[in-house]
Parts: sequence; C-alpha cells; structure tokens
Amino acid sequence: MGATAIGTGLLFGYAIQRGGFCLTRGLSNLFIMGDATIARAYVLAILAAAVGIQALSSLGLLEVPIRPLHWASNIVGGLIFGVGMILSGGCSGSSWYRVGEGALGVKVYKSLGMELRSAQGAYLLPDDPAFEPVFAGLAKRGTTVYAHLSEPIAAWEALDPRSPDYDYYRTRPVWHVHGRAGVPSKETILAARDRVLERHPTLRVLGCHLGSMEEDVGAIARRLKRYPNFAVDTAARVVHLMLQPREKVRDFLIRYQDRVLYATDLGIMPGQDPSETARRLEAEYARDWAYFSTAQTIEHEGRKVTGLALPEPVLRRLFRDNALRWLPGLEAGAKGGR
Repeated sequence: MGATAIGTGLLFGYAIQRGGFCLTRGLSNLFIMGDATIARAYVLAILAAAVGIQALSSLGLLEVPIRPLHWASNIVGGLIFGVGMILSGGCSGSSWYRVGEGALGVKVYKSLGMELRSAQGAYLLPDDPAFEPVFAGLAKRGTTVYAHLSEPIAAWEALDPRSPDYDYYRTRPVWHVHGRAGVPSKETILAARDRVLERHPTLRVLGCHLGSMEEDVGAIARRLKRYPNFAVDTAARVVHLMLQPREKVRDFLIRYQDRVLYATDLGIMPGQDPSETARRLEAEYARDWAYFSTAQTIEHEGRKVTGLALPEPVLRRLFRDNALRWLPGLEAGAKGGR
C-alpha cells in the first residue's frame, strides 16, 4: 500500500509539474487570456473520473458510498479554498512542485497596496506583519524577490494625454486609482516597501519598473545608496528615463552600474500573433540599445532625445552581468533548458 501511494504521488507530481497543471492558472488563463487549454484538461479529468468510477461501480469492483450533501459546509469550504488559492497564488499541489523545481525568484505584485484588503477592509501593504514570515523565509533561502509595488504617479492623477502612461491607464482603468477613496498614496506604498528592505537586509529585492520611482533617478539613487540589497530593472520604463536630463540619467547609470538590469516587460500571450510580438520586441530592443549605447538622436512619440553612449563595461552589466548576479542560478538554469 505504501509503495503504491508513493508511486502514485510521484506520477501525480511529475504530471502536474510538466503540464503546469493548476486550477488557479487554468481559470486565469481562461478568463484573462482566453486560453482554455488547462480548463479543458480539468473538464476532461472530471469526465474521465466520473465515467471510470461509474464503470467500476457497475462491475462491482468499487463501492461508492452515497452521503448527504451539506450545502452550507461545501459553500464555506469552497470560499476558504478560494481565498487560500488567491493568497498563495495557486493550489497546494502547484505550490509544492514550484518549490521543488527551485524557482529563481518570487514576484510580489502591485495588487499589494492597491487592491488587496484585510478582513477589516484596510488595504494591505508590503510591510504588513502577515508577510514577515514569508520575507524572512525567502531571505533564508536566498531567493530573489521581484517587487512590482506601486505604479507611476499617473495612476493617482487625472488622465493626461501628455503622460507616457496615458494609454495604459486609459485602457486599464482598474489600475487608475485617481479619485478612488481609501487607496494608499504612492509614497505610502513605497515607504512600506522600504521598511521591508530595512527589516530584511539579507533579502535580495529587485524593484520592477525602476522600482516604481521612474519619474526621478535621484529617488532611485537614494534607495540604492541606503539599501545594498536593492536593485531595479528598466522594464517598460526606458521612456521615463528619456524624459529626464541626459547627464543626470547617464551619471546615475554609471554610478550604479551594478544595480540596474535591462528588461522589456514584453511577452507572448495566448491568442497573440507571435511574429507581431517578435517585431515589437525587436523594435523596442533596437530603440533601447540605441538610447543606452550611442549618442544618436532617438525619437519616441514626437520627442527627440540624445542617446547616453554608456561605456562598454556599463552596457555589459546592464544587459547581462547584473541579471546573473541578482538572479543566482539563472545561467545554470538557461544551460539546463529551464
């Protein structure tokens, strides 16, 4: 019996790991990205189980006890299960196989501080005591935390066509919190993140999107000076750098050349044309490379800026070396095909 249980468990773990099998992922892919692959697999599994159990029962090989259905218990249990999946980002099975396969990083999303609330209705901030054991555990494991906390200041301001973030918030009103009562300010969210950095000096944190301080590299520099365990990436924020004085940005990137990683924030979603996405990625990369590596005039949405012409060692760190340093295991994972 024990050997059967172990064997079944190993097969189950292998199947869900290779297939990315997770109810949360299946539902989010279905309703957000229109990809029904995992949802269809769940329906097929339920149908196969129902038919198989009925067949075995009809043959007398399996006795199925019929118990009364307790509606209240099932509803309450389902709600508890659902809340647990939301808080953990997945069901228990997928969480265990992700830990087992050795994730290189863990992402903390902007819903923390802008969307998620406690049972009392207060917005949850990154430094809430409930998350302390999580950050302490990640620090102990040496796991990098990708922190997408807060947003550009445009999220708290009235829509302005002159803003580089205008189209994003015009088409994604859920994240445009201007005039929304009770939502913490950008400064409040970033201050809570800073307290996490201070409380966990061995926790390696990578601030997505220039750490949501994209409007001023001076603000980023002050955090990098104060917290040696903090770095930032440029995902979807190179345009914000272009809006700032050239020499100020250049000096910042040279001074903190070990603390900034290049990133794009582009990916291929189900239903999208891969060739079109590839063209967008190539165009964005070419623009960004010209901005960082040359003194050419770069034009973006009618605005002309002069490239930074960063030294070659700085470019190498920005585009490659810093990623290997701040995400230990990345190079080995890439060689292993992960």
